[in-house]
Amino acid sequence: APAATTSATRGRWSQENTYALGPEGCEHKFRDKATLLDKDRHNSVMATVGKLNAGLIPAEVGYCIMFSLTRQQYFLLWRSDKEQEAFMRLDIRDTGEQLHWTPSLAKPLGPKGSEHRFQGRALLLNTSIYNSVAGTVNELNSGRIRVDQGYCVIFSSSKAQYFLIYAQGKDYEAARF
Repeated sequence: APAATTSATRGRWSQENTYALGPEGCEHKFRDKATLLDKDRHNSVMATVGKLNAGLIPAEVGYCIMFSLTRQQYFLLWRSDKEQEAFMRLDIRDTGEQLHWTPSLAKPLGPKGSEHRFQGRALLLNTSIYNSVAGTVNELNSGRIRVDQGYCVIFSSSKAQYFLIYAQGKDYEAARF
């Protein structure tokens, strides 16, 4: 008879084995590539990792996606023996390159009604959470939110207009807006 696979040989889930995929609107990165856990039932990384280790959440392939309510981002979670497989499946090439964001690299795009300038071309961050250039830049630099393409759009409530925020070195891409 074949030897049974135990959790000891399979690896463990850990809060360190997570990768920020981005905020709402980035679902195209992982659609049909990994299981997305129910956002209403699994919305805390720490609690989800605990349930995965306890076997309370089925994740036979050894990786899955969940949405963190506190971080307002999707996260890839993987078992310690499945990192390479998970990254390959989601086509993630983590270069370790840290993008640098600054409020001076924000370009006004216009008031409500100007959505045609960026729709389908740049990610619009959740307007109820990311509603100031400076606050969003702080979140981007801290790594609490991640926008791998190096630019995104927010709606500034104080200025009543959309802004394209872009990272240093992304001037060429920003000029197209």
